[in-house]
Amino acid sequence: MASEKSQDAFSGFFDGNEMAGTYRNVRPTYPKEMASKIISFVKERPGEVKFAVDVGCGSGQSTLILADHVDKVLGVDISADQIKYAKNSPMPPNVDFKVGSCGDIPVETGSVDLITVGTAIHWFNLDDFYKEVDRVLRPGGCLAIYTYNGTQIEHREEDKNKSINDLLTKFEDRVLGNNRPPSHWSKIFCGENTFCELELPYTDTKRDASLSIKSERSVASLVELIKSYSESKEFLRKHTDGNKSFIELQNQIMSVLNSNGNTADESPITLVLPLYVSLARKPE
Repeated sequence: MASEKSQDAFSGFFDGNEMAGTYRNVRPTYPKEMASKIISFVKERPGEVKFAVDVGCGSGQSTLILADHVDKVLGVDISADQIKYAKNSPMPPNVDFKVGSCGDIPVETGSVDLITVGTAIHWFNLDDFYKEVDRVLRPGGCLAIYTYNGTQIEHREEDKNKSINDLLTKFEDRVLGNNRPPSHWSKIFCGENTFCELELPYTDTKRDASLSIKSERSVASLVELIKSYSESKEFLRKHTDGNKSFIELQNQIMSVLNSNGNTADESPITLVLPLYVSLARKPE
């Protein structure tokens, strides 16, 4: 284990049972195809894939998709409440969770075959993290960083599809774009597709933007997802009446859908989140 822990000014940002429960209930599950692509990359070189560590695991959505592919998966997060929630949720017997950080991963040197980071890299000090990655990965081991960016929906009626996506874009530009936690938020999300330009610690790399997360959920659940974003939390912290903006967004979407008297909880919608995956292999 690293001798010094990275101190994170936002380590308490995700604390509390309500926040952990929100993450588990509204954050999306990553597709199995993404896990298969990551494992295929690791297996391009000799060596077994037995132990994976998911850093910044939150309540465990990113961790659990690896369980079918390796002997053991460890989810690591700086928030004790997120880890507690993850450990108390249903999980396969080969999955465990521990408190740790991007600069202090609680495993032995050279013991890890695969490190993953699911929609969390924007919170990390990359210099600290990449040093720790190099410490814990075995020669030939791999790093997989992936995220979704940009909330979209699909609707069979083209005019409704465009109207709702325009609403989401304007809302994200106004609320999310202006409320990224200062001094800590990585610039990799400040422009379209810039995640694909994320600097990686090794030269053997692969980028993939061919996948997306697609799920059916209610309009209310869609708005709760957006509300769970850290930019939204920052917006709500700054504005005591900020919740009105989310209610307004929900009402605007419902107005476009013209849901025949159904509530936002009863009105289904197809969520689409584009995925960006960056892979890197440590030299053998």
